[in-house]
Amino acid sequence: MIVRSMRDPRDDLFESAKLRFAMIVLCFFSSRTPLLAQNSTDGLSESPKSAAEIFRSRIVPLLKSPEKSSCRECHLRGVELSDFLAEDQQQTFVNLRARGWIDVEHPENSKLLEFIQRHSGESSALIQRVRQAELSAMKNWIAAAVLEPELLSQPLPAENDLSLPTEFIRHTRQDQVVARFNEAIWSQLSRCASCHSPERNQQQVKKHGEQMSWIVPREPGLTLELLVARKLIDLEHPEQSELRTKPLVLVEHGGGPKFVIGGQTDRSWLAFLQDYGKLVQGELSSTDKLPKVLERRSWLSEMQLKITDFPESWKGRLLAVSLHPKNTDGTWSDIPIAIGDSPVNRRQLVWQHTLTVFQGVDSKTSATEWAKPLSAADAIPPARYQLRLRLGSLAVNEDFKPVQESGQSTPLVLVATSELDAPWPPGYQPPKILSFTALEQVQDPVSHGETEKKNP
Repeated sequence: MIVRSMRDPRDDLFESAKLRFAMIVLCFFSSRTPLLAQNSTDGLSESPKSAAEIFRSRIVPLLKSPEKSSCRECHLRGVELSDFLAEDQQQTFVNLRARGWIDVEHPENSKLLEFIQRHSGESSALIQRVRQAELSAMKNWIAAAVLEPELLSQPLPAENDLSLPTEFIRHTRQDQVVARFNEAIWSQLSRCASCHSPERNQQQVKKHGEQMSWIVPREPGLTLELLVARKLIDLEHPEQSELRTKPLVLVEHGGGPKFVIGGQTDRSWLAFLQDYGKLVQGELSSTDKLPKVLERRSWLSEMQLKITDFPESWKGRLLAVSLHPKNTDGTWSDIPIAIGDSPVNRRQLVWQHTLTVFQGVDSKTSATEWAKPLSAADAIPPARYQLRLRLGSLAVNEDFKPVQESGQSTPLVLVATSELDAPWPPGYQPPKILSFTALEQVQDPVSHGETEKKNP
């Protein structure tokens, strides 16, 4: 008997299809085997990319990117990553080494990487991405570059040959700008606090509105931002800033005069405003003469000095006083430890003012430290000091405006000296009181035309 198979013909078709698919797959992988093997071998034996390859593929694109570099977060206008990097690897490497920004022994500790990682704490998502791209690229390139003898053997340029001086870079840092604001203006704002600080001006706000409050207590950086936002600082014409013209009563000011034009306070405020305006406007050049790095910070103390019995001819004239410590050799220093200036009162022929005191600082002093109040007791060690009085020739009226509009002020000249103990208790009443007649006097500078060569 013949037994017929019950197998479905479709099974044969399925088996045939599986066989054909298997053959196709086998042929595909057979043809790819040499390439896969080659790629696998390359992956195992490939040497690290050269510094030049990393520079070309990762650093140069950063220079050409339309996005601003992370430098902008810590610096005002005038500083970009492209100021320190060039499209030429060798030039970039030697320039960075000359600045001391690459550590060839410990590349991971290079200052450039430290600088890139600095941030304000309020970075936008875009800046965070930019910073991470810069950090990753620079870290990889520096690590490769310090291993290449050809780069290491290149002579370094002199620092004065670099395109952007280190002093200029430091000058544009936000924290340095705030430190200069602290020194010039914030330290003197107790003159303005009764009307413009929200901690003291409730009545002024009730009468004139919230615009009266432009001092942010204990926040000089935010105060500077608010002054710009309220247009109290004129960036295009800094000398016309209301922050300056109002306390000088060059325009109407309900608070009256706070300091005299051309005096120490006015000179300090104007110098900061002019420098800040140029910096923000992008007009400050690396070839411009920059202010000296500050070695002392100042503060308008509550230590009052009153001098009486001035000659009639001195009414309304600017009088500056300065307090000088002794040098180690026993002579009096020309560098004052406290200063103050104001016109001689026209009616009473007296001079009374608070003294601005000074304290030494170093390069590590933070902007926060600069902003801290400084008392006379902290700044002036108890000792014997020399008091110097200097007088100007141009008289001002009760509003501190020149009596003769066309008159030109002349350098302050020495008129008297004395010795006294300091510091003394702070307060408007009673102040430290001296009589001009009891001081060691110099001839009237206006009558005799004498000038002193050194001014504090």
